Amino acid sequence: MIKRIQNQKLRTKMLLLLLAAAVLSILLFAFLWNLQPHFWKMVGRIPGFDLDQEAFEKTLQEEAGKYTLPETGSTEQDAEEQLKGFLDLADAYTGMAVYDEESGWYICSTYPSIMDQLVFGSPIDVGYRMTRGKGETFFQTAVSFQNKDALINITSYHASRVVYPYFFFCLAASILFFLFCILAFIRRKMDAVLQIKEEVLRMASGDLTHSLPDFGEDEIGILSEELDHLRLTLDEQIRQETASRQANQDLITTMSHDLRTPLTILRGYLEVLQLKKAPPAMQEEYLERCLQKTDDIKNMTDKMFEYALIYEETEQIDPVPMKIDFLAQCLNDNCDFLQLAGFTVQLSLAETDAYLLGDNIILKRIFHNLFSNILKYGDKRKPVQIVSEMDAQTFKVTIQNGIRQDTANIESNRIGLQSAEKMAELHKGSLYVFQGEDTYSAVLRLPAEQI
Repeated sequence: MIKRIQNQKLRTKMLLLLLAAAVLSILLFAFLWNLQPHFWKMVGRIPGFDLDQEAFEKTLQEEAGKYTLPETGSTEQDAEEQLKGFLDLADAYTGMAVYDEESGWYICSTYPSIMDQLVFGSPIDVGYRMTRGKGETFFQTAVSFQNKDALINITSYHASRVVYPYFFFCLAASILFFLFCILAFIRRKMDAVLQIKEEVLRMASGDLTHSLPDFGEDEIGILSEELDHLRLTLDEQIRQETASRQANQDLITTMSHDLRTPLTILRGYLEVLQLKKAPPAMQEEYLERCLQKTDDIKNMTDKMFEYALIYEETEQIDPVPMKIDFLAQCLNDNCDFLQLAGFTVQLSLAETDAYLLGDNIILKRIFHNLFSNILKYGDKRKPVQIVSEMDAQTFKVTIQNGIRQDTANIESNRIGLQSAEKMAELHKGSLYVFQGEDTYSAVLRLPAEQI
């Protein structure tokens, strides 16, 4: 039931609150008003606060013997003058009316003087009407004047000093309770609006990590929910934009790294040819390799936009069947360049007729990145060991070399290895790199099938 009310619209909630507050206010008034007799009973014990009926009747009976009751036919004014001392026995909250006991004729009366005071008379009059005379006490007594007997009707308003103020207190308490319920509801909704305002200001300052509170299903709750959806959307867009910017930076770094590797190899071959250090029998082959490297650079630049896919989870390659001999040729080419650079290479290639599905340009880049690290960090005093083997349906290449001692000052961003690992994953393979104190190892695994 409470949950259903919480899911109502703001206008419906306000209407239900008004009805509930009105009913509760009426019940509160009834409860407080029912306590009035107990309160009056407690206050009436204060001496002089209430009219002592027995003592007042006794006083009237004693004083009546001192006065003569006016004869029938006398005017009320004459009767009041004649019985003035007797009528003055009534205080400001007491009224008396004198009647001839034998004939029942009205003779004279005195009015409670408190009723003539505007400040107090108006509340008494209002209280009298609203409480239906609750503060009025009426009783009758017989007295004997010097010449005849009379009936005295006595009206006391002493209780009005408590009953009517207490009535207005109950009424005020009920109205205040009603207003409190309404204002509390409004205050709660205003607090919700202020919380939403603070969250919007926090969002405007760039903090999108705080979720907006749940304020139910009314208009304020819907506003909070939609703003929270907006926050999540903005946060996701900013994250994507940041990731895209980082991917672009990584793309530039990777392209620079990947292009620098074949350029370095190309420059090495050309320097060997320029210095005429190559044997005559190898010059033709070196020129062929230089042309091959220029083709590799051209292919890399042609596939520049494909490089960006290295950093996208949705990247797909277009694999083509190729023999393992292609990988063996890549290893031989890179080993020759290592030897020209002064490294000792121990190469052991497995003979197999297996084939794999892959992209030849991306596979070349994997080996370029691995051998580029050897050129950059490798220790020429230790041999570079390269072993390939066919294990079940996996072609495995293990490269191990020593690490130079002066590599601490060489700048490295590991982008080459990260790119190589990603490219191996694109071929559903893996690349694991292990680095010890003076040893560096890389293990490349690619899925392959035997013919």
